[in-house]
Amino acid sequence: MITYNHEKYIAEAIEGVLMQETNFDFELVIGEDFSTDTTRAICEQYANKNPNIIRLLPSIRNIGSMPNFLRTLNECKGEYIALCDGDDFWIDPQKLKKQCTFLESNMDYNLITTNAEIEQDKQITSFPPRNDSYAFDFFKQILSNQCITCTVMFRNQIIKIEGSDNINKLKIGDIYIYALLLSSGALGYYSNEITARYRIHEGGVYSLKPIKENIFNEIEVYETLLTNKLFRYTQRKIIRNKLQIYWYDILANRRKYFSNFYCIWKILTNVNFSNLHSMIRVPKAIIRGIIKT
Repeated sequence: MITYNHEKYIAEAIEGVLMQETNFDFELVIGEDFSTDTTRAICEQYANKNPNIIRLLPSIRNIGSMPNFLRTLNECKGEYIALCDGDDFWIDPQKLKKQCTFLESNMDYNLITTNAEIEQDKQITSFPPRNDSYAFDFFKQILSNQCITCTVMFRNQIIKIEGSDNINKLKIGDIYIYALLLSSGALGYYSNEITARYRIHEGGVYSLKPIKENIFNEIEVYETLLTNKLFRYTQRKIIRNKLQIYWYDILANRRKYFSNFYCIWKILTNVNFSNLHSMIRVPKAIIRGIIKT
């Protein structure tokens, strides 16, 4: 669990973990990133009351979402890891037990995710219904993220990624982890059961960010996956196809994203624009022509 300025939500997030009914021991590792509100104090109170369950990782300064995510992830020592940000919470007391049982019984799977409720402005709905529960592989995960972060559990197969180029600069960490978990050929499993509640609010890392900001944050994730050389050729081709889909959408619907499309070049300062045409397989001349319009 990572948290920053979640004083309104963190207690409910922690309570959702403490209420879990299991036949095994589990630990809650909380990465608190030097909040400016009372988040740390609340976490400390819970940690003091539950020293055998909660391990608090405080920060002496704000290090940012991705570095906090990575250091907290690498502190997890259990056989399985489940994720829940400090502004979301679990509503099913059997969540850990059910997911652990599934992974114990299905060694071909590295992760499991479920459906979730959505809470926004005190209104509760659910994510758009999908088909019945199903398996998914690396290809399907890359082309369309199958995972709702607060519902995910995966095998603790932490791959050392801190040294990967630009990984600490990313705004989104979970998609990166899912790609690594499925890169070995293992499967993921989606259950249509609702186990958690995902909150949409102004302080959310993703939920209420402008669409253009979220799109570019995701593009940066896939660019990093493509360039860190952790994947086979066929997998890099799939990642490149994903980037191509993103860029075709932006190029075709540029007025939906920007009043002045040229600001793409100003925002994506980390992209090597001289190689952009090869990444999305659109000739330089066509890109220049589109931008001028």
